[in-house]
Amino acid sequence: MIKYNMKYCCDDICIFPSCTLLNYNDKFSDSFGLTAVSTYQLKNNEQKKKGKIYLFRLKENIHENNMSEIDYVLSYEKNINFHSGVLQSNYIFTNDNLLLGSICVNGFYLSDVNKGDYHKILQTKEEEDNSGLSFEAFDNKAEKICISFSNGDICYLVDGINKKLWKAHEYHVWSCTFNGNENIITTGSDDCSFIVWDLRTNNFVQKNKKSHSQGVTSVKFENFNQLLYTGSYDNKIRIFDLRNICDPLQIVNVNSSIWRIKFLYKNNELNKLLVAACDGGAKIFKKINNEFIFKKGVTNNNELTYGIDAINILNKKKKKKKKIYFTCSFYNKEVQMWL
Repeated sequence: MIKYNMKYCCDDICIFPSCTLLNYNDKFSDSFGLTAVSTYQLKNNEQKKKGKIYLFRLKENIHENNMSEIDYVLSYEKNINFHSGVLQSNYIFTNDNLLLGSICVNGFYLSDVNKGDYHKILQTKEEEDNSGLSFEAFDNKAEKICISFSNGDICYLVDGINKKLWKAHEYHVWSCTFNGNENIITTGSDDCSFIVWDLRTNNFVQKNKKSHSQGVTSVKFENFNQLLYTGSYDNKIRIFDLRNICDPLQIVNVNSSIWRIKFLYKNNELNKLLVAACDGGAKIFKKINNEFIFKKGVTNNNELTYGIDAINILNKKKKKKKKIYFTCSFYNKEVQMWL
């Protein structure tokens, strides 16, 4: 494992092109290995959060005395300063550009990762008592984006315009996801519930408030099998068929709180779950005979792992691809790179 210390507390990490991408376009190959670390930290004696995006490039380690099992390093390139704490970032495509979407305490931003400039797309309503928390871009493109907030609101952006804003929950909406359809989203909240919404109406379609004993921190829709995955502070990942969300089809016991879930595919089939498991570190579960079995992970001495991602790299010695995993932990302000 290789570790990197950051200036601020780290709460998310994403690399391009992530193994989790299904629609990677080779025309953005100049951005290969570009790694964005999201950070935030309370200002001293103030209830305001500061933070930045730190951009690194994954490069081959050409030093002859390199004895590490990982023959790549992260090389710092630049930072993007929103003057606000950053909660989540993800790469988003347009026809011509690779952008970085970022949800911050004070709003939602789109950044040109090559130029380093950014545009504020949405301002957080009543920022003193509210914060942006999460977002998802439909099909990883900028045209349609859902955003969640700590006051319980959800916003739906179409071509950068706020088309719909409503109170989805009474408490923090930790996560939101498109259900394989630009008109249907699911929200997960600190109120222990998740709700399915049809954006063409003003009402929810389905609601589950009994399955989770603690807050729902992650909701993620898996397109190939048309299943919804939820993560919770109650240590469990639950898998639901949206035709009947009363009871989960399957439960995966992670044995620690869950913050973020990502999918890894193999031959267009879900193969692994990447889990940022808070005080449990990072965990990888492999799908074997339709069951998710813990494969490997890294611990973090209870420092709270909030971010996880992975990239495929060609192993020149063995002439085959290998995965490099990236995680970040909060209080010790650390990024980890491991196999």
